Amino acid sequence: VERELQTTIEMALYRHRGERRLHARERWFANMLKSICHGVLATDENGRVTFMNAMAENLAGFTFSNSLGKLLTDLFQLEDPQTHAPRKHPALSILHDGQDDEATVYALLRKPGCGQIPIEYTAGAIRDNAGTVSGMVMVFADANRRMEFESNQGESRRHTGAAFDVAPEFLFILDREGRVVDSNATVARGLGWDRSALVGEVMADRLITPSWRGWLRRELAYYVATGQGPCLDKRIEVTALRADGTEFPAELVVKLLELPGSTAFAVFLRDITDRKRDEQKLDQHIRTLQEALAKTKQLSGILPICSTCKKIRDAAGAWVPVEHYIHEHAVVQFSHGYCPDCAASVMEEFRQHQGAPPDSPADG
Repeated sequence: VERELQTTIEMALYRHRGERRLHARERWFANMLKSICHGVLATDENGRVTFMNAMAENLAGFTFSNSLGKLLTDLFQLEDPQTHAPRKHPALSILHDGQDDEATVYALLRKPGCGQIPIEYTAGAIRDNAGTVSGMVMVFADANRRMEFESNQGESRRHTGAAFDVAPEFLFILDREGRVVDSNATVARGLGWDRSALVGEVMADRLITPSWRGWLRRELAYYVATGQGPCLDKRIEVTALRADGTEFPAELVVKLLELPGSTAFAVFLRDITDRKRDEQKLDQHIRTLQEALAKTKQLSGILPICSTCKKIRDAAGAWVPVEHYIHEHAVVQFSHGYCPDCAASVMEEFRQHQGAPPDSPADG
């Protein structure tokens, strides 16, 4: 008898501990469902409400105490956001039609006293241990913010697309294989390549001369294989091709596009024909100036000059006339003549040599 009593007590204690754990877990789940930012409601196999959290009450416009045991289809009425026609209720799809779950759906919810609010929801079947559907759970949220975000995204995409097409550079979007996914309108205007003709083509084969094709292919393949791009975001001068086959100097920059689950590249190509022409003119001008400078000799320092005859002593120690020294050390040619004082002196000497009086008419 004592053994049976001990067994009974142990079983009662085990059951009590199990019930405590179950109640604790139920409280944990209840608190979790109360604190999440999505509305959660559940029904039994007949579609009658068995649970609602606080967020569901707030979004739906009715309380759990007033809705307990009522049909969800009567309380939770949905409309198509485009046509405003009644939408088939997930309770009917899951509980009556046997659909296991319903993916995220946008709908309008009729909220008492507030008209309609946009929501997004998912729904799924609740099954017992035998796999039989014993109810359904529905999770939903206010879709106003998401719809506003998507609207802003659409507007942003439109602005981005406009900027993409009017950009002065030739822009290309490439996949991981280097094939063109998209190109801007500048490519068609400036290079003669129609966007539809480029999509799916390897950019290196169509727009780069053979001497540069291997380089671009290797750079893209190296990044895909290693995750490293030594030439990413660097300006590389290449020779590019127009649709008619003419070549032109170009500056090419490859940038990585961060896309979820895929690798893509943005390639910027700029025609630098004008810049190259200006650089050639500048180089020619610099060479001309350098050649002129090379021919120019400069005099500097202290020159030893005779006080009487005005000869200059050169580096070899020889005394040479001033004009000879300057001619050797500068690009200067001399033309000989007389200054007014010397001209008067020479004329005086000439008169004396001829014997003419100073005031003779021969002075003229």
